[in-house]
Amino acid sequence: MNPGRGQLDSFPDDRGDLAAAFNALPPRDQEVLMLIGWDGLTVGQAAQVLGCSPESLTLRLHRARKRLEARIDSEAPFRSPRPIPTTEEAR
Repeated sequence: MNPGRGQLDSFPDDRGDLAAAFNALPPRDQEVLMLIGWDGLTVGQAAQVLGCSPESLTLRLHRARKRLEARIDSEAPFRSPRPIPTTEEAR
Protein backbone atom coordinates (compact mmCIF):
# COMPACT_ATOMS: atom_id res chain seq x y z
CA MET A 1 0.00 0.00 0.00
CA ASN A 2 1.41 3.39 -0.98
CA PRO A 3 1.17 6.35 1.37
CA GLY A 4 -1.09 9.18 0.29
CA ARG A 5 0.27 12.28 -1.38
CA GLY A 6 2.25 14.30 1.13
CA GLN A 7 2.20 11.56 3.77
CA LEU A 8 5.35 9.53 4.26
CA ASP A 9 4.52 8.38 7.81
CA SER A 10 3.81 4.81 6.72
CA PHE A 11 7.35 4.25 5.41
CA PRO A 12 9.55 1.83 7.39
CA ASP A 13 11.51 3.21 10.37
CA ASP A 14 14.78 3.37 8.43
CA ARG A 15 13.20 6.16 6.38
CA GLY A 16 11.91 8.02 9.42
CA ASP A 17 14.34 10.90 9.01
CA LEU A 18 13.23 11.39 5.42
CA ALA A 19 9.54 11.25 6.36
CA ALA A 20 9.95 13.73 9.22
CA ALA A 21 12.01 16.09 7.06
CA PHE A 22 9.55 15.87 4.15
CA ASN A 23 6.51 16.45 6.35
CA ALA A 24 8.19 19.53 7.88
CA LEU A 25 8.59 21.17 4.47
CA PRO A 26 6.14 23.80 3.26
CA PRO A 27 3.35 22.37 1.04
CA ARG A 28 4.81 24.18 -1.98
CA ASP A 29 8.08 22.23 -1.60
CA GLN A 30 6.27 18.96 -0.95
CA GLU A 31 4.22 19.47 -4.10
CA VAL A 32 7.17 19.89 -6.46
CA LEU A 33 9.10 17.02 -4.86
CA MET A 34 6.09 14.72 -5.12
CA LEU A 35 5.42 15.55 -8.77
CA ILE A 36 9.00 14.79 -9.77
CA GLY A 37 10.06 12.14 -7.27
CA TRP A 38 6.85 10.25 -6.56
CA ASP A 39 4.66 10.78 -9.62
CA GLY A 40 7.64 10.57 -11.97
CA LEU A 41 6.75 13.58 -14.06
CA THR A 42 9.37 15.30 -16.16
CA VAL A 43 10.28 18.91 -15.40
CA GLY A 44 8.20 20.00 -18.39
CA GLN A 45 5.17 17.98 -17.30
CA ALA A 46 5.40 19.19 -13.68
CA ALA A 47 5.75 22.78 -14.87
CA GLN A 48 2.61 22.38 -16.95
CA VAL A 49 0.70 20.94 -13.95
CA LEU A 50 1.80 23.85 -11.76
CA GLY A 51 1.30 26.47 -14.46
CA CYS A 52 4.87 27.74 -14.51
CA SER A 53 7.83 27.65 -16.87
CA PRO A 54 10.24 24.69 -16.83
CA GLU A 55 12.97 27.09 -15.71
CA SER A 56 10.88 28.22 -12.74
CA LEU A 57 10.07 24.61 -11.88
CA THR A 58 13.76 23.67 -12.03
CA LEU A 59 14.58 26.45 -9.59
CA ARG A 60 11.72 25.45 -7.25
CA LEU A 61 12.87 21.83 -7.37
CA HIS A 62 16.47 22.78 -6.61
CA ARG A 63 15.42 24.89 -3.63
CA ALA A 64 13.02 22.23 -2.33
CA ARG A 65 15.75 19.58 -2.53
CA LYS A 66 18.17 21.87 -0.66
CA ARG A 67 15.58 22.53 2.07
CA LEU A 68 14.85 18.81 2.34
CA GLU A 69 18.56 18.04 2.63
CA ALA A 70 18.94 20.68 5.35
CA ARG A 71 15.96 19.24 7.25
CA ILE A 72 17.36 15.72 7.05
CA ASP A 73 20.70 16.97 8.35
CA SER A 74 19.00 18.78 11.22
CA GLU A 75 16.89 15.72 12.13
CA ALA A 76 19.93 13.47 12.44
CA PRO A 77 22.95 15.70 13.11
CA PHE A 78 25.05 13.02 14.77
CA ARG A 79 24.46 10.17 12.36
CA SER A 80 27.27 9.48 9.93
CA PRO A 81 26.18 9.09 6.31
CA ARG A 82 25.81 5.58 4.96
CA PRO A 83 28.62 4.61 2.62
CA ILE A 84 27.69 4.29 -1.03
CA PRO A 85 28.40 0.72 -2.15
CA THR A 86 30.82 0.24 -4.98
CA THR A 87 29.79 -1.73 -8.04
CA GLU A 88 31.50 -4.80 -6.60
CA GLU A 89 29.68 -4.50 -3.25
CA ALA A 90 26.30 -4.02 -4.90
CA ARG A 91 26.45 -7.45 -6.55
